Amino acid sequence: MIVTPEPPPDANPHASVTGPGVFASISIGGTGGRFDVAQVGARFFPQALRAFIQKVRTGDADLPAAHFVVKPYPNDIVTRVGNRMIEFTTPAFHEGFGTGGVYPIFMVSDQAVRGIVAFSVKPPAASPTWPNLHEFEIRLPTKERSLATPLIQLEEQCLKDRLGC
Repeated sequence: MIVTPEPPPDANPHASVTGPGVFASISIGGTGGRFDVAQVGARFFPQALRAFIQKVRTGDADLPAAHFVVKPYPNDIVTRVGNRMIEFTTPAFHEGFGTGGVYPIFMVSDQAVRGIVAFSVKPPAASPTWPNLHEFEIRLPTKERSLATPLIQLEEQCLKDRLGC
C-alpha cells in the first residue's frame, strides 16, 4: 500500500514516488514473495533466515545467484530492534535501502526515508514453514517530519504484538 498526497504512480512495475509518502507491504514467504523475503533477509537477517534463503536459492534455478549478493548501503543508518526487526534511515540525497533495490518505492530526494523491516517469527497457519517480510517506509516533508517517529513506533508495536497492523 502506498499513500501519497498526489495519486501514486499507476504502473506495473510501479514508478518511484518523488515526494512524501507512506509505504507498507507484506511479502509472503510461501508464495512469489519468497524472492523478496530471501533477498531482504540476506541483507538484514542472514543468520536468522539462512535456511530459508538457502531453500529459495537452491529451489529456484532461474534466479541468478547475484540476486542474493547484497552490498551494504554505506550511508544508511541501521538499528537492530530485537532479533527479527531493524529500523533504518536512508539520508537525503543518498541511495540506500529506502531508495534502492530492484523496484524502489521512493526516489533519492532532499528528504530522508525512514522505516522498519521485520520478518514473522510465527508465520500464519496457511504457510507454517515460511517467514513473511513486513516493510514500512515513510518520507515526510520537513514541517511534518516529527510525525515519522510516532508512526514508526506504532508499526513496531503492532509487529511486536500481532505480527502486523
